[in-house]
Order: sequence, then structure tokens, then C-alpha cells
Amino acid sequence: MLLGAADVRWQASGGVRYPPEQGAYEAELATVRGELSSETFAAAWAEGRAMSREQAVDYGLELIRVSTD
Repeated sequence: MLLGAADVRWQASGGVRYPPEQGAYEAELATVRGELSSETFAAAWAEGRAMSREQAVDYGLELIRVSTD
């Protein structure tokens, strides 16, 4: 979900990933796509893209809290 949320923010800001970061981003995206079915990935991507900035931050913080408990 967070990849979709980040993608929509990049597009909205007109930002461009720096070329050295692009390869790492594409590799991470490919890894996630490879771990999920096409349908699950598409649903998570769409859900992330629909999140507000605040929702995405809250979701990310919750993931951190859960992983450290």
C-alpha cells in the first residue's frame, strides 16, 4: 500500500526520482510484485493511491509499531 501512496505523492508533486535511486525503487517494486498475486498487488496499490498523506503516514507508523512489539 505504501508504494502506491508514495507513487501518487510523487506524481502530484511533479517530482522525479533521482537516477541512482530509480534502480533500487524498481527492484523493490519488482520484489513486492513477485511476492503477491497480480490481483492482491493491484488492490494494495489502488488502496495506497487512495490514501491521504496523513493516512499513509499513520499506516507506516502502525507498521513500525507492530514490527517492534
